[in-house]
Amino acid sequence: MAAAAPVERIRKVQNRINEALRESPPHDAQTTKFSEYLDADWPDLENRFERAAALRGGIEGVEAALDEFDQMYAKENRGRLRHAFMVFMTHNKHVAEIGLRTPSLEERSSWKLLPSKRGGVINNNHSTKEPEESHGHS
Repeated sequence: MAAAAPVERIRKVQNRINEALRESPPHDAQTTKFSEYLDADWPDLENRFERAAALRGGIEGVEAALDEFDQMYAKENRGRLRHAFMVFMTHNKHVAEIGLRTPSLEERSSWKLLPSKRGGVINNNHSTKEPEESHGHS
């Protein structure tokens, strides 16, 4: 079987990253008991990701870090694990070189965002009238 084209491989790795960092609403106790300000263990997790990535480098290293994430997922605090992986993503030199990115908060946890405001009224899926633009000519 031929190796996947680099663009396809990057897309697959990005999809794995997106899935790994996606949160579910806070009914999951594993997610809600973590604070990056109070927990001193997350640097150890980040270092595990960095060590796994350093053994191979490049996209293979990022895949190795994701494999490490998958292995730890069942036994580690998920909030701590996701935070450590985002720190790894931020500081690993290969991530940006490859074209990978940390998903936005909207992609990871859309339920944490407030509804957008339109015309001073919170848009709660009711139709709102857009302000009319002036189309006068000078």
